[in-house]
Amino acid sequence: MKYTQKQWDREIGWGKVPEEFKDDKPKKKKKEKQPKRTLVLEGIGTELDLGKIVQINTDKKMIVFEEMSNGQWRFTFSSSVIDDPKKLTALKIVREEE
Repeated sequence: MKYTQKQWDREIGWGKVPEEFKDDKPKKKKKEKQPKRTLVLEGIGTELDLGKIVQINTDKKMIVFEEMSNGQWRFTFSSSVIDDPKKLTALKIVREEE
C-alpha cells in the first residue's frame, strides 16, 4: 500500500513515510471552478473584473468594492445585507431625478 505523509501520520502515528511506501502522486482536491464575475458600470462603459467575493459576519450593514493589487476587484459585504451570495445575480443603482 502507498501512503501520503498525512495518511502515514494518521495510520502509523510516527516518522516519515519510507520511500517504498510513498505515494508519488498525492491526490489533489478539485478546486471548484468559479464563474466569471464582472461589475458593469452602465452609462460610462466600464467593466471591472471581480476576483473575490467576501461575505463577513457582522451586525454592521456594509457593501464595499475595492481594487486589489492584481488589478481585480474585491466585493465585500455583510451577511446582514446579503445572506446568500449565490442567489445574487445583479446589483442595480436606481437614479431618480426630482
